[in-house]
Amino acid sequence: MFYQHQLIGLEVRSRLVFRALSFFYLAAGAFGAAALISLVGSIYNVSSLRVGFTFFGVLGLLFGTAGVTGLVVGCTMMVQETRLGVQGLRREAQHDAKN
Repeated sequence: MFYQHQLIGLEVRSRLVFRALSFFYLAAGAFGAAALISLVGSIYNVSSLRVGFTFFGVLGLLFGTAGVTGLVVGCTMMVQETRLGVQGLRREAQHDAKN
């Protein structure tokens, strides 16, 4: 009886962790996108004034794009990994509930 109650609590906790991680990764991805959009705007704003700045702006844009892409892909993979962990906990809970 005690273990079943514990498993129910773990399942609730796993749902909370999954939701929290989903929101965290969404926020991190949005922050990266906002930084990238700000960089694009600054390049557009000053590109007609300084040619050298444009080169570094484009270089920064490329690195920013790679960073945002890595962040989004990494976040997606972490959400999938978390989902697998939660599924494992559910299977373990179902197995223990049967025994």
